[in-house]
Amino acid sequence: MKLPEFRDGRYWVAGHVWFPTSRLKDVFPELNRVCGRFERFLKTHPTVFDNTKGENTSAFGYQICSSGVIQKVFALPEEYALLNQGKFMVDYLASPKT
Repeated sequence: MKLPEFRDGRYWVAGHVWFPTSRLKDVFPELNRVCGRFERFLKTHPTVFDNTKGENTSAFGYQICSSGVIQKVFALPEEYALLNQGKFMVDYLASPKT
């Protein structure tokens, strides 16, 4: 888990949660249940970036500084409101140079 951070005194960088094994269900069944509940929770929020099926087609694509990694990004209410105001979101894997 990586919490959002204020980078270089200029940009808020998105947080990240990752369950790092494809065999989560077999190796850590209880954590797999938590992961499933968390995934269902995220799906109740708007998808603001999704390039998992090729090119991103979300309305906020130009506001997301992506790292180029294939992923789906959900925004919680405060972040979604900021995007609707025209603010930008920086992917946690985007380098400071990007």
